[in-house]
Amino acid sequence: MVKISLRLIILVIFGSIFIGNIYAQTVPNLNGTWVSVGSDSPSKEYWFNNGNFESFYDGKPEKRGTFTVNDYSMRIRFNTTHVYGLNISTELGEKWYTIEELIKLFGISEQNEITEFYQEFNNQLEFSISGNTLTTHDRSSPFVTITRIFIKK
Repeated sequence: MVKISLRLIILVIFGSIFIGNIYAQTVPNLNGTWVSVGSDSPSKEYWFNNGNFESFYDGKPEKRGTFTVNDYSMRIRFNTTHVYGLNISTELGEKWYTIEELIKLFGISEQNEITEFYQEFNNQLEFSISGNTLTTHDRSSPFVTITRIFIKK
């Protein structure tokens, strides 16, 4: 009886991981351009396409990279590969920078500072989709949750 229970547990765990990984890579209703609505000022926009993303802040490029989705917690996990220079400083101009380029440019050398720098650009959002409405909850701050509503273009 113990062997059957153990086999069942292993089957459930691997089945959940397998199905979760399939879902993480195939959320077709998330693909597209999503624009924030309501009292958000300035506006936020996301473009999702089969695991790639770009974000815009007040109509200007912000970040781009890849993303994964965890269906258990309904979270989008961003892996930012590039940051648009003007979003950090006007001195950086209208150019995309890799995270590595920014680390070198700012002279960041301590491992804990490098880790913090990466974390600054790689966040997670809880989300739900209902038709053409995307709702996100940013819980990265322990003090406040930012909720945004997006409509698909």
